[in-house]
Formats: sequence, structure tokens, C-alpha cells
Amino acid sequence: MGQVRYHVEKVPELPPGNGGAPRARYRTLLSPVMSDPGNWFVVATYPSAGGAAVVRRKMEKNTITIPEGKWEFASRVVVEEDGKVSQLYARYMGAE
Repeated sequence: MGQVRYHVEKVPELPPGNGGAPRARYRTLLSPVMSDPGNWFVVATYPSAGGAAVVRRKMEKNTITIPEGKWEFASRVVVEEDGKVSQLYARYMGAE
């Protein structure tokens, strides 16, 4: 486990839940998601069960800078080979 893994990966749907990065990083990270509106992408995996939820709440409260437009965010705790991690999902819904 260890460190946050940042990645952008299209997912067909959100998985069921199983039980600090620089703020500008998320604006850059989310830019590719804007090219495929309406689809969910996993954009980060955190080594702790609550890491993705903390960042999701900050994005929803606009305390982390994200690109303009209408966004939806979700977080899930998932089981990987070496234990539970949390993943942050994003979906761009278009201009407001």
C-alpha cells in the first residue's frame, strides 16, 4: 500500500463500497475526464480507507481547486491484493 497512486481510468460503473496532495494537482488530474462527459473515472487510489472520502468532501465544498463545470464525485473502499484502499471517482457533467 503506502502512497497515493494518481491515475485516470474509465470505469463502466462505480463498485460497491467495502467498508494530502497539492491542491493544484487535482485540477490537472481532472482535465482528461472533461473529454468524456457523463462517464465515471477513478482518478486516485489512497492507501487508507478514508483518504478518498476526505478529498471528495473537499472537492464538493470547493476547498480544492477543480476545473470549471458541473462535477460529481464519489469515493469507495475497495479490496486489493494487499488490503483495503479507497478510490476517488469523478464524472464531468458539462458546463454549468
